[in-house]
Amino acid sequence: GTLIVGDSEAALVVTTGGRIEAVGTEDAPIVFTSSAPEGSRSPGDWGGLVLLGKARINSSLGGEACDGELGECTAGIEGLPVSEDRGQYGGNDDSHDCGTVKYVRIEFSGFTFGEDNELNTLTVGGCGDQTEISYVQAHRGLDDGVEFFGGTANADHLIITGTGDDGLDWDQGYTGTVENIIVHHFAPSSDDPRAFEGDNNGDNNDLLPRSAPTINYGTLIGSAQTDRGIVNRRGTFAIQSGLIVTEFAKAGIDIRNGSWDLEDGWGENLLIEDSCFYNNSPNVPTDIDCGTDGEVDCNDESEGDFFAEDVEIPVQTGMGMDVDPDLGDVSPALTGDGTPDYSAGNAACAGAFAPEGTDWTVGWTAFPAN
Repeated sequence: GTLIVGDSEAALVVTTGGRIEAVGTEDAPIVFTSSAPEGSRSPGDWGGLVLLGKARINSSLGGEACDGELGECTAGIEGLPVSEDRGQYGGNDDSHDCGTVKYVRIEFSGFTFGEDNELNTLTVGGCGDQTEISYVQAHRGLDDGVEFFGGTANADHLIITGTGDDGLDWDQGYTGTVENIIVHHFAPSSDDPRAFEGDNNGDNNDLLPRSAPTINYGTLIGSAQTDRGIVNRRGTFAIQSGLIVTEFAKAGIDIRNGSWDLEDGWGENLLIEDSCFYNNSPNVPTDIDCGTDGEVDCNDESEGDFFAEDVEIPVQTGMGMDVDPDLGDVSPALTGDGTPDYSAGNAACAGAFAPEGTDWTVGWTAFPAN
């Protein structure tokens, strides 16, 4: 039940030499929020929560590429100046324990320190698999809801609501597991707000460890202002299953540069299965001939949505296009009045409450507009 408030430009950063024990309960969650009075709070009021560990990553100081399989890589976390030694993370301990964050809400964060230099609501840099992130709500953040920069940390029961940019973001060799996640995009503010944005390394798509998270059971809801539901690019692998993806304005799923043509990629280490895509515009981008005739460079993101011509969609088990998940009424989240219903009525779709069907958001979440 502890309340932690942050002023403008403040953030709580747990360095590699420390750990956090933030353990709330279903009836009394811990809340990190803006110090502004209720009713006048807004996204970006303060920084957010940052966890830094010593697990492997594939980036280094200044953003240069670094192969974590060949040596120890250390980087400076996004949102803090490179000169800030306490903001460094990474190493070779994939079991590093950054602590516990359980039954926690983080609100109105994502302060912008400079151009392309803002903090996320929850930032996890190089944390290992002994870290526990469970029952966490990231609400009304200005940038991403939850971003993993490398490491092996797992997370479960995440709800990301009203975030300005991406819901779940991963890069720099992230290989953890995320289970039971909701991303509800009702107040996006960036140029390309997505539910999932997955990368390996933008400078070198083949660096190791390669990003390869496993994501099970999710409900991803867009709006007319959103971009794509799922974007996998820049050399990431990802096993993604049991998802509902609906209402995204540009595409339900987009597999692009450096990922769709990886050896052992699509259909093996990069796949979507047992998932439903409904009312996205479109659900899947039109196939484009990538580079064979010189018309399209599929490593140039300005080319927009595409799958490789040799990728057949849908190909994965139980993948349903235009299958109505029959979601409950999610409108209360738009106004901050009441609790939205993210349950799925269609038995062909899974979603965030699968496999038991229990609404795990009850009692500890909140949806204030300001």
